[in-house]
Formats: sequence, structure tokens, C-alpha cells
Amino acid sequence: MDERTIMNMNQNTPNQPNVTYMGIPSLVEERDACGVGFIADVKGKGSHKLIQQTLTALSCMEHRGGCSADNDSGDGSGVMTAIPRELLSPWFSEKGLTMPPVEQLGVGMVFLPQDSSNREEDRSHVESVVKDANLTVLGWREVPVNPDIL
Repeated sequence: MDERTIMNMNQNTPNQPNVTYMGIPSLVEERDACGVGFIADVKGKGSHKLIQQTLTALSCMEHRGGCSADNDSGDGSGVMTAIPRELLSPWFSEKGLTMPPVEQLGVGMVFLPQDSSNREEDRSHVESVVKDANLTVLGWREVPVNPDIL
């Protein structure tokens, strides 16, 4: 077997391989984290340039974040950054809350059901798990979406 051929051995005739895929083995063998990039400033400084570089890297992985069959959306892949305190600051102000220091603030991205009763049940479950970990849910922020693209 060469490095471009994945063989599937037939149980009835173990010496007779059936070619099931011609291509790079890693494309077939790997099922998770098929594309991971890491871009950082060695001095730990965030910048817009890092985000631009990261988006360029992400767009190179067409099957992940670059584009989907509609040539407009990806499959949910994205970029992980430091918590965007400037983005969250207005939410804290609206709620009359003081934003915790960097080392005490965490953000979770939770995908909840569209149905309101299921949504509330799932929210309660998340809050229970967070409380069991001796943490506090400060609130929920609805993430703006453009449903015309989804």
C-alpha cells in the first residue's frame, strides 16, 4: 500500500484488498480537528493584525471555515481569541453589573433550542452545572445573527 491509497481488506478474501479511497490517508483517517492553526504574538499582545492573519489562515481551509456549499458560510469553525472585554462592556452596563477582572471572567458559547420551553430547561441545566463548579452565571447575552445567511 503506498501513501496515497487506503485499503479496505475484504473479510472473505483477506489477501484481496479493495481500494475504497485514493488520496492522502490523513483526509480519511482523521475525523476530528481536521484543521487547527495557532497564531499568536510571542509577547502576548493582541492586535487587529493577528485577527487578520487568523482569518486568512481560516479561509485557507475551505471545507471548515472558509466556505460551504453555498460559497458563503462555513460549518461553524471559527477563531478563538481572548475575551473581548470591549464588546461585552455595554452588556455589563445595561445589566448594571461591574465587569469582573480578567482572571475572574469566563464566557461560554451555548447553542440552545429555538423552542422557548426547551431553551429555558437547557439554560437551567447549564446554570446548575456552572453552580456545581462553584462558579456564578452573571447572565445570558443573545448573540446577534443574520438568519438570511444561515
